Amino acid sequence: MYSVIGLLSRPEELSVTEWRAWWTELHVPKVLALPGLIDYVIWPIDEELDQFEQTFSEPSYAGVAIITFESKKEFLEAIESRDGHADLDSFNSSAPRSLVLCGQPFV
Repeated sequence: MYSVIGLLSRPEELSVTEWRAWWTELHVPKVLALPGLIDYVIWPIDEELDQFEQTFSEPSYAGVAIITFESKKEFLEAIESRDGHADLDSFNSSAPRSLVLCGQPFV
């Protein structure tokens, strides 16, 4: 298994509602089309608890997403595919504000 974990930031120009609509209605279907995708999980952050956190720290992330493939090779093939390039602009525009971690589970 090979997973990519994204700690996602919301662009300042979008409200929480607008960003979640973009994420779930426009971005998610493109991710689900990736060849070789085994699993995809998203967690929108709870704003009520997030506000509590922000009293002690810098603004946090707006959501977490995890995509899983059988192997690193399959992940690399997926992002180089036509479907992988379909949403490349949104990935590139959010990358400076988000954090992406890639790796294999180790237990």
